[in-house]
Amino acid sequence: MTDDVQSLAVARLRDCLTRQLDRDQFGAVDPLTELATHARQCRREVSADKKLLAFVLEAILRQWADDMSDQPVPESRYNFLRSRFLAPVQEAVECLSGREIDPAAIATRLVAAIPEED
Repeated sequence: MTDDVQSLAVARLRDCLTRQLDRDQFGAVDPLTELATHARQCRREVSADKKLLAFVLEAILRQWADDMSDQPVPESRYNFLRSRFLAPVQEAVECLSGREIDPAAIATRLVAAIPEED
């Protein structure tokens, strides 16, 4: 994948998250699925650690969307999950966008955000 195509994939992921936050949609099923799709496009990142981060981000967003679509979710649960995942998702997007952050540490924080009862 060329740098231009990779840059476009990362820009789409970043713009998607920004739009969802601006519209207060982060954490809803369709927006999560959209973010996961954009994260998947970032898996072609040249460095192995960023490939791993994009994979973990995609997998967690997709699982979260699947869990939310299986049954009606109380608003308290929605807010709980949103609060747990927002910071590590934002960090992942920043890292994939080129910010100098340890991708493995962010992937670990994404996994750690998964509630134990799940």
